[in-house]
Amino acid sequence: MQPDMGDRRSSHRGISGESIPPRVPSVMWFALVVSIFAPGISVHAQFLGNNGITGSTKAPASEYVGSSACADCHQEIYRDYSRTGMGRSTSLITPEFLKSWPTSASLSDKNTGLHFDVYVRDAHMFQSEYQLDPNGKEIFRDTRELQWIIGAGQNGFGGLVRDGEYLFQAPLSFYSKAGRWELSPGYELANAGFTRPILPGCISCHSGRPNALPEGNGHFATPFFSELAIGCENCHGPGLAHMLAHQIGLENEQVHDSSIVRPVTFECSSQERITKIFVQERRSTIHSRFSWCPRNENLHHNRTCSSTTTQ
Repeated sequence: MQPDMGDRRSSHRGISGESIPPRVPSVMWFALVVSIFAPGISVHAQFLGNNGITGSTKAPASEYVGSSACADCHQEIYRDYSRTGMGRSTSLITPEFLKSWPTSASLSDKNTGLHFDVYVRDAHMFQSEYQLDPNGKEIFRDTRELQWIIGAGQNGFGGLVRDGEYLFQAPLSFYSKAGRWELSPGYELANAGFTRPILPGCISCHSGRPNALPEGNGHFATPFFSELAIGCENCHGPGLAHMLAHQIGLENEQVHDSSIVRPVTFECSSQERITKIFVQERRSTIHSRFSWCPRNENLHHNRTCSSTTTQ
């Protein structure tokens, strides 16, 4: 029998645990578009002169259009990518998700004597932490609803809990290989319950555009995510200039399109350097929101990389 939500307690833990417009033929319209969207296009002027791969400060949020905007022209790519693990790196808890995975479990932490439940009620997913006295009577129970799932299930997934403007990790995670719920990574060493904050350096690797505030400690701006899963612009850079170039007819398929980053056209060594910069920047816990912005480095050519090189 699942616990009643009226038993929820949290004070013992302190703070705890969302069609391309028609092409414009007139050159006169171009001047108008540029004057309106100049802030969004200006950063892409750097595309035409860079000689090395660099990790730059974050692009203004207005330059990002979201993967769904890319899907208007790249429908097949978007559909296929959305089915990959990376394209499902962070997600909402949907009825489809609840039907696909085990959603009920109970376990105990022998190191702390605490007990944990995970269960679904009325299409919402919850986790509980509680403690019993020697007679089996509850001393406390802390029950939280999971707001997001982090991980696509290829190796496993965990839950994120919201408390006001803060995000915290849930104490239980599902491990796909074992096929069961266990303590979240690190909880076997130090069980933080619902008080482990989601830090910028962690969530930026596992989601598309999180709005974690740089002071850390799990504090997020609203909305918490501008894009949930890792998306097109995480590798290709902000898409506004590319979208506008396509709309007003400046895109030329016969030459390199400098309005968007295409890592597949870079030298193998350049691709590896991009990956290194991306990982190093996103591991940093002291950086502004979405601080790494890929830039076009004019290294495009027809060389084919080996199968062992990052694509």
